[in-house]
Amino acid sequence: MILYKIAAKRLRQTDALIISGIYLFNPAIYINSTIWGQVDSIFTLGVVLILYYIVNKKHERAFYVYAIATLIKPQTILFTPILLLACFEEVFVDYDSDKLSSTWIPFAWTFRAQIFKKYIVNAVAAIGVMFALILPFGVSEVVKQFTKTLGSYDRASVNAYNIWTMFGLNWHLQTDKFLGITYRGYGTFFIIVILVVTVIFFFTMKKKKSKYFLLAAFVNVCMFTFSVRMHERYLFPALILILIAFLYKPNKHLLVSFGLLSVAHFYNVAYVYLTYPDHFDWDDKTPNHASVIMVLVVMYFLFIVYRYYFKNKKDNTNYKEVKTTVSKKQKKNNFGITPSSATMKFTKFDWICMLLIIGIYSIFAIRDLGYKEAPETGWEQTKENEAITLDFGKKVNIGEINYYLGNYENRTFDIYTSDDTMSWKKISPADDGTDFNMCSVFKWDTFSIQKQARYIRLVSTKECAVIKELYLTDPDGKHLVPINTRQYKNLFDEQTTFDPAKSFRSGTYFDEIYHARTAYEYIHGLYSYENTHPPLGKIFISLGIRMFGMNPFGWRIMGTLFGIAMLLVIYLFGKKMFRKTSIASVVTILFAADFMHFTQTRIATIDVFVTFFVILMYYFMYCYTKQSFFDTKLSKTFVTLLLCGISMGLGIACKATGVYAAVGLAVIFFWNLSIRYREYRYACQDVKGTTNGISHEYVVKNFASKTWKTIGFCLIAFIVIPFIIYLLSYLPFSDGTDAGLLKRMFDNQVSMFNYHSHLVATHPYSSWWYEWPTMVRPIWYYSNEISSNVAEGISAFGNPLVWWVGIPSFIYMIYLAVKERDRKAIFLIVGYMAQYLPWFFVTRITFIYHYFPSVPFVILMIAYSIVRLVKRFPKVKYGVVVYVAVACILFFMFYPVLSGQPVAKSYVNHFLRWFDSWVLLVK
Repeated sequence: MILYKIAAKRLRQTDALIISGIYLFNPAIYINSTIWGQVDSIFTLGVVLILYYIVNKKHERAFYVYAIATLIKPQTILFTPILLLACFEEVFVDYDSDKLSSTWIPFAWTFRAQIFKKYIVNAVAAIGVMFALILPFGVSEVVKQFTKTLGSYDRASVNAYNIWTMFGLNWHLQTDKFLGITYRGYGTFFIIVILVVTVIFFFTMKKKKSKYFLLAAFVNVCMFTFSVRMHERYLFPALILILIAFLYKPNKHLLVSFGLLSVAHFYNVAYVYLTYPDHFDWDDKTPNHASVIMVLVVMYFLFIVYRYYFKNKKDNTNYKEVKTTVSKKQKKNNFGITPSSATMKFTKFDWICMLLIIGIYSIFAIRDLGYKEAPETGWEQTKENEAITLDFGKKVNIGEINYYLGNYENRTFDIYTSDDTMSWKKISPADDGTDFNMCSVFKWDTFSIQKQARYIRLVSTKECAVIKELYLTDPDGKHLVPINTRQYKNLFDEQTTFDPAKSFRSGTYFDEIYHARTAYEYIHGLYSYENTHPPLGKIFISLGIRMFGMNPFGWRIMGTLFGIAMLLVIYLFGKKMFRKTSIASVVTILFAADFMHFTQTRIATIDVFVTFFVILMYYFMYCYTKQSFFDTKLSKTFVTLLLCGISMGLGIACKATGVYAAVGLAVIFFWNLSIRYREYRYACQDVKGTTNGISHEYVVKNFASKTWKTIGFCLIAFIVIPFIIYLLSYLPFSDGTDAGLLKRMFDNQVSMFNYHSHLVATHPYSSWWYEWPTMVRPIWYYSNEISSNVAEGISAFGNPLVWWVGIPSFIYMIYLAVKERDRKAIFLIVGYMAQYLPWFFVTRITFIYHYFPSVPFVILMIAYSIVRLVKRFPKVKYGVVVYVAVACILFFMFYPVLSGQPVAKSYVNHFLRWFDSWVLLVK
């Protein structure tokens, strides 16, 4: 209310509501107060009131508020210098006098006795109020508690993302030394410097009303960053102080500072709230890395304060003058009111191009996807130490046991042989000391026996086990069939499904052992093994299993179909964005020829689904940015937002990294809303005019109502509906308890967070985020040796002519965004970085396939670069044809190691393995 009251005095009602909404809906405010339940917002209210009364020359009221706020939280003391300087200013300073006391002091000395007396009386009275308030609790107890609070946590930093945490000194004692000086000594020095600078700024800025809030924020930010014993929440008051300083002196850089500090503060508080103390990883470097970002943001804010002091000395500009300045700038840039874009025309040629590309791609995508038959019946253990006893009718040489395991991994068996069923000889552990352990689920594997016997017995050492099929051979590889197969008919009824090669065609590989298995468990109402990601992606996989059975084709087909559907969506995206069939075709061909897209959509993991919905949600958001509620029915814009919100909910329900995309959507939405706001301000300059057929009067009258209706609808489309989708995705999920749907969902969120935040693992083909665009380390999924010269392999990485060209294209987008404020470039940068930037701060093991959701934006950035280049240099279009053709040639060259086709090792080593780190086949 106070923020709105201040804003309403200096802005229009609509603008005041927007400023209030910016603070009200700020996640950094929510997590501190609403979610965590801290009292920082209460004492911050006191700080705002203190400064508000100072600005309005009611210093005596500020004394009483200061007294109460200090009792609420001692951190109010941080703002004491501003109160003292304001009082000193009123009593001893005369800015209007022509007689300055010296050349370096920007004021003349005076003494206002009446004001001084009034301040003394009210200061004493405020102290009396303090004592009156603490009397019921006991003065000594309150003083004791107060001093205890001030003396607590004698650390360099207490989870605050500041310079101390940046250098790895979080929770280090403040008495530790560096170069012979304690951290507390450095902190004291910084405090003195901060106070000196504050005094200089205060008096140099003279009568500027904005200085009180701005310098209070300056003190708060500097103390948080440079002083010792700072908590993560101590930056909280600075946010509203910067926002109010903006109201007194409008400056877009202050708003940028507010936004950046909000993001950094939110991340700091959220990280501590979610991890400390039970799940706090003391070795995690995330706080150190995030502190670097925080310090850079603080440096930017300090630069703005410096610029505020030097570049904007006058503070008598009212809001109307500011608006006029903006309007002139708008006219200079021919900025007006942008109408909704025309409906995209989808021609017959579009249909031909799109379907032709999709058709050709589909042939390669579905070809050799996997066998449509696999063992589905089997033996299920019903009691502890249950055994399988096989009789061959006579003594035979048993070479290998080939098995196809069900949905329980790592099943250990004791194996016995006998010639008469009277005496049994245990042959496990094997001669090499290993146990007979059936490891991976839903795939053929083997164990060598090499024993002579008539009978063989497998005794499970686990509480439960499921074997789908057994296939026994002699030392020469000839099939052995027990004579008592009727006793175990489900173990020997699908012998034709045995795959001697044990390739990807007959069973799971890589993370399919988790996702395909869990999809099977969803169908059968079993305990959900894979619970480190939301369920929807596995539900999609289960649909293929329901249609085609529990076989490789069945559990892979849905991902492949989604991969095909991606081409349709990205064609629409390219057509909508560039309005050209040729460019839409280029976009789709490049995506079809991308190695990662091909490989990642042919494996039954969940990344394909979240990537599909990321493309879809950004497509709908782009469609929304091309609509204006000034000339389009609000209900029509709501449909686009609803489709975007549904896509977002589906994406997050497939994989939690969909939240990254959601953040990007929010940035684009509010950026688009800011454009509507600028159009509104433009219309205010000439209410009776029109622009592009849109009445300025209509814009002025309807902006506020349409804005708030849109925001209200977004709460439904992007919060309520995605939550319902996410919750419903847990219907088939089982955590082994009888808990209800809501509890199962919430419990799983805790479980997922604990897993990912504490994961300590290594993998020979893992890679860090900065290695992905250059493809330093592809991930090697599968390899099988056919002969000494021929092998099969599947690896996931990008088409070099897509990913490597994407790097300069991204740089070009940044250039366009900064130099020309190009909206397409900004949209693509936000979409790309929303997927990519969060991985900069992830310290757990990561893989190149985490870059997959960013690839569509890489391709769209390449396409936009092509559009701009062709427009400037028309003959470049011939080079584009060559570029696309060579990208396709690379796809066909690498096709064998993307699809698992038999290929000569020499071909791979000489022509495909461009770097030593590219391991594409078995060595």
